[in-house]
Amino acid sequence: MIVGVLGHRRVATSGSRLGISSRRQAAARITIATTALALAVSVACALLLGWLAEGEAQQRRGMELHHLASQAAIRLEGDIERRTSQLTDLVGSGAMESLADTQRIRALVDRLKESWSGYAWIGVADTAGRVVSASGGLLEGVDVSVRPWFQRGRAGLFLGDVHEAALLANRLRGPEGEPLRFVDIALPLLDARGQVTSVLGAHIYWNWATQVASAVVSPTRQASGLELLIASKDGQVLLGPRGLQGTLLRASLTDGTAGAAQFGGALHGGASAQDWPDGQVYLSTAVEFPMEGSLRDLGWMMLARQPLTRSVPIAWDVFRMAFAIGACLSIAAGAATWLLVRRAVADRNVQGRGTLKPVLTIVGSSSQQGRSGRRRRG
Repeated sequence: MIVGVLGHRRVATSGSRLGISSRRQAAARITIATTALALAVSVACALLLGWLAEGEAQQRRGMELHHLASQAAIRLEGDIERRTSQLTDLVGSGAMESLADTQRIRALVDRLKESWSGYAWIGVADTAGRVVSASGGLLEGVDVSVRPWFQRGRAGLFLGDVHEAALLANRLRGPEGEPLRFVDIALPLLDARGQVTSVLGAHIYWNWATQVASAVVSPTRQASGLELLIASKDGQVLLGPRGLQGTLLRASLTDGTAGAAQFGGALHGGASAQDWPDGQVYLSTAVEFPMEGSLRDLGWMMLARQPLTRSVPIAWDVFRMAFAIGACLSIAAGAATWLLVRRAVADRNVQGRGTLKPVLTIVGSSSQQGRSGRRRRG
């Protein structure tokens, strides 16, 4: 009978150990599942926060690009308007009525040229197209009758598009490594009867526009890849990186809105993510020059662009931070789950051992009663 009791105790102990092992495995599975679920939720939240941050950053940067492009366009328009006013005032002063006084006229145009560094050349040509007086004496006596500024200037105020220097190409120096380019302003001089007596023309260095763009875009913005470009009404790049100058841009890059559908992106503060001819994706915007003013007939567009990877770096910072926080919380949740489950398993084991002891006691008591009964019968 005693052997039977001991055998019964071994079976109970083995079953208890199997139960403990299975409960520990269940605890490990619960911990792993909890940690994995928390990590998955953290990744989803990090992606959502990164996406929201990217949209916010693009919205803010798009507004900045649009503002810079508008500011540069207004400054360029203002400079042209001031030069037009200077030339108009000189014509209206009556100081150049007599073309015979060439020295006086030369002194006037020299003084005007010195008033602004953007002037490359200022001269007066008679009705036949011969230059009678010019700043620094350049081109005096030269026939300019076929030049667009003279032909168009006879009819009224003329503002010419960007062009490379012709007669002055070998007489003036342009930016190193670049052709000498001008913007022309011309207007007629009239006598008392309203007849054209001569044409006043001025060439403006095109690198003046580069200087305006550099003044608008700070060195910090330039270091981040932000660039300003000017395109003609037919989409040709007049001002921009050397690799793009003279390139014809597609309409979606110069209208500022058509490219919004590319890359699944909407407009962000007037800017959109678009693929450029150099193969990179830029956050870019296009701004028309003021509709009122001398530049409206040229149809120029001011463009601002910045590589998309540099325009929204904060989005990746937010994603990394959110993911790091979520990962830490996931590990903490897993550790807490493990501790709680281990404690529950330990309590269960204690309860299991407590129910086994009374059984063994009862069995022991029965054997003792049997032996006592035999003694009495004996």
